[in-house]
Amino acid sequence: MSLTAVVFIATAVVVVSALSARLHAPQRDAGLAMAAEKRPQLVLLDLHLPDMSGEEVLRHLFENPATRALPVAVVTADATPGLTRRLQAAGATAFLTKPLDIKRVQQLIDEMLERGS
Repeated sequence: MSLTAVVFIATAVVVVSALSARLHAPQRDAGLAMAAEKRPQLVLLDLHLPDMSGEEVLRHLFENPATRALPVAVVTADATPGLTRRLQAAGATAFLTKPLDIKRVQQLIDEMLERGS
C-alpha cells in the first residue's frame, strides 16, 4: 500500500504524495483547492489557522462534494469533550492532540491506508 496524499491544513498546507512531492499553500483557499484536486486519503487539520478557523475549514470540506468523503483528523491542543463532540458531528474522523504523538500519527495514517485499499 502507498499513501496517495496527506493534506495538512495549518499555517502552511503540505501535500505529501507517494512520490514524496511536497507542495506548500500558505492560505486556506489553496489548501481547500489542493484537497479537492488531490483527493488525499487523509486531511490533517489544525484548528488554529491564521486566516480561517479550523472549524470553518472543516465545514467547507464537507460542503464540497469533491471533499465531503475525505477523512479529516483534527490537530489541536484544545481537545475538550464538547469540542470533540461538536467537530465529530461536523464530520471530523479523528483527533490528534498537541504535542503530537508520532506513533499515534503513524497509526492513524496506517488506518487510513487500510481503509483506502
